[in-house]
Order: sequence, then structure tokens, then C-alpha cells
Amino acid sequence: MSTDYPEGSLGWWMDARRAELDLTWDKAAELASVSKETLFQVARGRHPRKLTRARIERAFGWRAGSIDTVLAGGEPVQIEQESPAEVDDELRDIAELREMAKTAQARAEESLAVARELFNRIERLGHSDEHRSAQ
Repeated sequence: MSTDYPEGSLGWWMDARRAELDLTWDKAAELASVSKETLFQVARGRHPRKLTRARIERAFGWRAGSIDTVLAGGEPVQIEQESPAEVDDELRDIAELREMAKTAQARAEESLAVARELFNRIERLGHSDEHRSAQ
């Protein structure tokens, strides 16, 4: 992939910011939680989805909406950002919390299924008691 983008293009801004942050394309893609090919497509001017834009802007330390601003001919707005290592740690923490939430949800669904089964059994037993009483 050539990194020779026209000055002022999104690719040019991405390349400049990557250099400032001392990031490879691979590391930038990892921080943004997107593929390197997605970064290249965005750098070439493809309009990414909202979530992808947000991830890329965060990884590059740009204010939300910066990609749209650049695609419209403006400049990205940098925000005060943690170091790439801190962003990496935060993304790892988010992934860990997401997995914990999935596990908790699965356990809650399993508990609900067990509770429903117990309720159904109790109902059946109650109906059989009513049936026996009627005889």
C-alpha cells in the first residue's frame, strides 16, 4: 500500500498523525479495532460507518466528526489523548468487560431457564394435587 496521499486528503492526515503517534498501520488498525484494509479504504476516501469512524477517530486522537470534516475539505481536530499504550490497555479492558457481561448474561439466561422449569414442575405438581383431591 502506497502512503503517498494528496496533501490535505484523509490519507495524508492519517499518515501524518500515525507518524506523530509513532504507529504502524497494523498498530493503528489494532487500536481502532478495524482491519488494516479498512484503514486503507478510509484513507483512500471511503466513507466508513459511524462506529468505524468513531473507532478510527479515537485511535488517531481526533475529535468526533473529524473524518467527515476532512472528507469535506477541512482538518481533523486533535483531542488530548492518552498514549497508544494507555489506549491499548483501555481497549483490552473494554474487551474484558464485554466478555464478563456476555458471561453474566449467559448465566442469567440459564438461571431464568432453570427458574421457568422449576415453576412449570411446581405447576404440574399443583395440578396433579388438584386432580387427586377431586377424586
